[in-house]
Amino acid sequence: MTPGNKNLPITYREYKFAEEFPILLMEGKSTSPQIDFIHFHNCIEIAFCRKGTMTWNLENRIFSLTPGNICFLPPFFTHGSFFPVLPEAAPKETVPKETALKVVFSEAKGFSEANISPGNDTMEDVPDTDVSCVYLFFNPEQLLAPFYPNGLPREFTWYQYTDFPKILPAALFPEQVKLIRMIIQELQEKKEHYRQSVRGMVETLLILLYRQHLDCPVFGGTVSALPQLFPAVSFLDTEYASELDTAHLAHLCGLSQRQFLLYFQECFSQTPLQYLRTVRIQKACRLLTSTETGILDIALQTGFHSLSSFNRYFHKIVGSNPQAFRNDRRVIVKKDPRYAPYHAE
Repeated sequence: MTPGNKNLPITYREYKFAEEFPILLMEGKSTSPQIDFIHFHNCIEIAFCRKGTMTWNLENRIFSLTPGNICFLPPFFTHGSFFPVLPEAAPKETVPKETALKVVFSEAKGFSEANISPGNDTMEDVPDTDVSCVYLFFNPEQLLAPFYPNGLPREFTWYQYTDFPKILPAALFPEQVKLIRMIIQELQEKKEHYRQSVRGMVETLLILLYRQHLDCPVFGGTVSALPQLFPAVSFLDTEYASELDTAHLAHLCGLSQRQFLLYFQECFSQTPLQYLRTVRIQKACRLLTSTETGILDIALQTGFHSLSSFNRYFHKIVGSNPQAFRNDRRVIVKKDPRYAPYHAE
């Protein structure tokens, strides 16, 4: 699936951080020539390109990330990336802004959990691969809580209400790039008091970025409703076995039921019920591949009232029946880390 495909699936990737130090460092190396899905998650992502060229789909607009530059993504911002086999092989076409999107279950291919691992080398020790990129994931509210027990000042959350460029070139952001390099080094080396050091540098980074984006426009009424819908998305992700109550979901988002349904259809190109069925099937896939629970029990645990309805929607979304899916994937899952949740150490 190329960047120009109009039917890229969207997935929600949740990162669960260690309470004592809620930040995660990863490194990606791949030669996958495609984007198979776009996603959003519950935290800031900072990508620092160390080698090669990456292509990013940012809210269905195509950008390149080159060595020394960074990509700063706020929470709940839809995006995807891929690593062309050779820099000159990167696709040149762009994606229309009004790309139609559909949420389906998708095991991430290309750039995925299967081919990213915790960073453990230094900035100078880069293996000879086509592309190397380092990623930081964190929530400032959690990470800086020891500094601000009563909550962060609004200036520290500038990224939530500012329409700013997501690709930050080193030539325009030299201090920020230097800080990110230092944060990465601290997280890799883990010297004495490195956690305090990282927290202090993240605080400084957010302040410097705030100063540099003072002149950026504030979001208006034309932005995606996805951030406003996230309380409902989060609720469905955890309470997926419950009966669908759109009035309650609308209340969580501070919307009327009519507004909620319109915004949801606009963002996800499907109804809340269709989305919920997809979430249930996704949860069922996890249980099928990670447990020996019976298929009927899995169907009931994930909110289906009968085995026949579970089988019908499973085949519609996944393309096979649950038993075949389990038989094909259970061995792979035990060997493939892409299915494992991330927990910061």
